[in-house]
Amino acid sequence: MLQNESILTVADNSGAKKLLVIRCLGGSNRKFSRIGDLVIATVKKADPHSDIEKGQIVIALIVTSKKHFRRKLKLSSIKEPIGTRIFVPVLTEFDY
Repeated sequence: MLQNESILTVADNSGAKKLLVIRCLGGSNRKFSRIGDLVIATVKKADPHSDIEKGQIVIALIVTSKKHFRRKLKLSSIKEPIGTRIFVPVLTEFDY
């Protein structure tokens, strides 16, 4: 389970490296996120030659949730993946 202020590693090639969870989507009183849930996050570390910048707010999908291996995919505003490749095995099928 992930909560607010969790730091995550990005699992695709969108340009971001580390993200910080701001909010778990799915209800006003929701405290935790699991695999397959959407979260709002901010970019803490980014690739210098990408379109993604540090401090940018993004929507992300949780794909792996084990301690030291928490990973997520970055989604655009229309909930489509930004990256073209995924670097880790994805446990669930996503169709947002």
